[in-house]
Amino acid sequence: MSVIAHVDHGKSTLTDSLIAKAGIIASKNAGDARYTDTREDEKERGITIKSTGVSLFFQYDLEGNNSN
Repeated sequence: MSVIAHVDHGKSTLTDSLIAKAGIIASKNAGDARYTDTREDEKERGITIKSTGVSLFFQYDLEGNNSN
């Protein structure tokens, strides 16, 4: 999945929310963590410059008992 949008349209916030749902970061930090901003200049400027790959696992329950 790719997250593509215009500048300041919530790409990092959406990505943080997906990463939080996967249990990698705390839900309360989603949106502020900027998990995929790994470079110092990204952190200093508050913008994403380079793309970052992340693997997430989701187990789908065919019987409809999924709690995720």
